[in-house]
Amino acid sequence: LALSSSPPPASPTGTLEQRLDIVRRILSEVPLIDGHNDLPWNIRSFVHNQLALFNFSSDLTEVEPWSRSNWSHTDLPRLRAGHVGAQFWSAYVPCGSQYGDAVQITMEQ
Repeated sequence: LALSSSPPPASPTGTLEQRLDIVRRILSEVPLIDGHNDLPWNIRSFVHNQLALFNFSSDLTEVEPWSRSNWSHTDLPRLRAGHVGAQFWSAYVPCGSQYGDAVQITMEQ
């Protein structure tokens, strides 16, 4: 193990706010595409696919049972705030449903 007396690498230039401005500009020009979302599973679990019972524009951090779920990380206000430009959804199916109701669970999402 070699020791060096050279200084640590320089930190990024600019203030935090300047760097955040750069990130915001990039995200306004290039859409961020999120490839993981538990919202379809939660809609199935919490409101039994009754979409009329779900308000897509709600801040789910303030709505029960969504606010107490460890799997509820997505709602439209947070997607907009995070500059997410597109969402790719795939169905989640628990391993225990194999050879059981995996197809039904997939179709319900």
